[in-house]
Amino acid sequence: MADKRKQPRNSKRVRRPSGDNAFTFARQLTLTPITDGTTREGTFIEPAWDGHRMLATRVADDVRLAALDFRDWTRTFPNLARALGKLAASRLALDGVVCMFDDRGAPSFDRLRAAVGEGAAVTDAVLIVWDLLWEGDEDLRTRPLAERRTRLATLLAGAPRNLMPSQALDGTLQRVLD
Repeated sequence: MADKRKQPRNSKRVRRPSGDNAFTFARQLTLTPITDGTTREGTFIEPAWDGHRMLATRVADDVRLAALDFRDWTRTFPNLARALGKLAASRLALDGVVCMFDDRGAPSFDRLRAAVGEGAAVTDAVLIVWDLLWEGDEDLRTRPLAERRTRLATLLAGAPRNLMPSQALDGTLQRVLD
C-alpha cells in the first residue's frame, strides 16, 4: 500500500499562509536592503565580536533567533528568546551576534561552538546587538544608523543582562588601530 503522505511528482504542494509570526516577519526583512538613510560622512567602527550572527525577531509572544540562512536557533538559546520576550516592543527585529565569553571575559567562538555541539540548550550565551531594524509598527531600515542605534540603546536600557548593545569605537580607524 502506498504511503498517503507522499504526493505525486507532478502535483504542487499547497502552501498555507502562516500568519503573522516571527518567522514570516524575519523573511520579510530579508527582502528589503538595509540602508543608512543619510549621505553624511562618517563611519561607525564596530568591534568584531567572535560569535554567530543572528537576526532576532519578535511578534507578540512569538520569538525567533535565526541565522542569516534561516536556521532556527531559538531552542538552542532559550534564555535569549525569553529575554527578547521581556522587551517593551511587542514587534521588533534586531541584528546582532550570539557569543559566549571565556574566563577572562573575552568572546570565544570555540566556547560557543563547544556548547552548541553538546546538543543541550545553551544558557550562558549573550546577544550583542548592533542594529534595531524594526520597533513596534515602525520599519527603521531606511532611518539613519545613528538614530537606530540611539533607539536600540533606549530599548535595551532595562533589558536582561544577556541582551546588550554593541558599542561603536570612537575616532578614526587609524586611531582605533593605534
